[in-house]
Amino acid sequence: MKRSILFHFVLILVTGFISDVVAGPYSRDIVSNDKWFCEIQKFTENDKVSPPPQGGVVFVGSSSIRMWKSLESDLPDYPVIRRGFGGSHMSDALYFADRIVIAYKPSTVVVYEGDNDLQDGKSIESITQDYRRFCQRVHQSLPDCHIHFISVKASLARWNNRERIRALNQSIREFSAQDNRLKFIDVFQPMLGDDGMPEKSFLDKDDLHLSAAGYRLWTRVIRESLDSAHQSPSAK
Repeated sequence: MKRSILFHFVLILVTGFISDVVAGPYSRDIVSNDKWFCEIQKFTENDKVSPPPQGGVVFVGSSSIRMWKSLESDLPDYPVIRRGFGGSHMSDALYFADRIVIAYKPSTVVVYEGDNDLQDGKSIESITQDYRRFCQRVHQSLPDCHIHFISVKASLARWNNRERIRALNQSIREFSAQDNRLKFIDVFQPMLGDDGMPEKSFLDKDDLHLSAAGYRLWTRVIRESLDSAHQSPSAK
């Protein structure tokens, strides 16, 4: 009986250790949700059938990236790869960075995360740290890769969270200023109307996701950032 209890105790310790090793420093707070693995596996399977170009521009992030169906036609002069999975956090992009970012050996990565993180109560510091680790992970394998962070957008549905959104955007902006390979793209301010509120025409019916006009705005602002980075001496 005692040996049986001891065996189960050791098994629990070993299982926990293995889980920590597998998850490593890139695990989400809760990695038990298999839907992420299913979505990432779909990307992998599609890549086998139609391999995306290497040296392109990977767009990774939550639903604002996943739902950007016109991305390829909006940025036709850039070889874009859309790898958005709705509802994701910055920690999810970090966890799957090897498979949906680094595997493509991109010249540039564009990230949209933080929106869901804030909504779920994560701190500014933890989100910034996840992004810092994401950048470190990418640059370990791709030291010349440029990484552009799209600010958390302005939306009516989450307007009550605006001060934390502004704080996170400022935190990421300050971090990005420390490395010329990093760019911060402000879409929050351009999405505000004359009254200082989110412009409804940029939002879908749910007042959270983007409308066609919203994506046109994003295209203009993101293109400016991409063009600037590719024309800079450090990009050559």
